Amino acid sequence: RDRSPSRGLGDVYKRQMVASNDPLEIMRGNLCLGCHMLDGEGAELGPAFDGMGSRIATDRIRTGIIDPALEIAEGFDHLAGSMPPNLGDMLTARQLEVLVDFLAGQGG
Repeated sequence: RDRSPSRGLGDVYKRQMVASNDPLEIMRGNLCLGCHMLDGEGAELGPAFDGMGSRIATDRIRTGIIDPALEIAEGFDHLAGSMPPNLGDMLTARQLEVLVDFLAGQGG
């Protein structure tokens, strides 16, 4: 048993892996909805996933998952560094594309 005094979200992110290729299961299993809202589920801490495809380009969605610190969404500078930096490593190539396609399809 781990007896360290505290374990941050970084420790959780290091362990999180999801076997599914269902976009909602991927998002739930990787704690995305702990900060982002989708269809009434989740938290309003980070940018909402609702309407994402109408706000940003598909390539930007992909980059935001692989390298979240590269470009911070307008109005969310205060949250810079809060997304797991290794999220791209926690997803298979197929899961990444499933998420990108799903989020790009979230039009207005």
